[in-house]
Amino acid sequence: MGISFNLTKSIKNGDTVINTLELREPTVADIEKIGNYAYSVDPETGSLAIAPKMVMAYLVQLTALPPSTLRQMSIKDFDKLRWELLNFFGQSES
Repeated sequence: MGISFNLTKSIKNGDTVINTLELREPTVADIEKIGNYAYSVDPETGSLAIAPKMVMAYLVQLTALPPSTLRQMSIKDFDKLRWELLNFFGQSES
């Protein structure tokens, strides 16, 4: 099941104004295509590291929007979306 994410700042794709991003749930094929997870776990400390480039690659794949459109997002929205994305992989902020 995917998610709907309400943006705090609208973005545009051509002439279309976008206020909500629709992300479909990732598949194994998405992981294969992108080549990695959006995060890594330090084996010694167990701390979670989130790779912004991987997050963007997943957002492009899961929203079917071009990077140029997604780069218009506020940092606040991007930061919240990275946690939403991690929920798909069984990881969360808490």
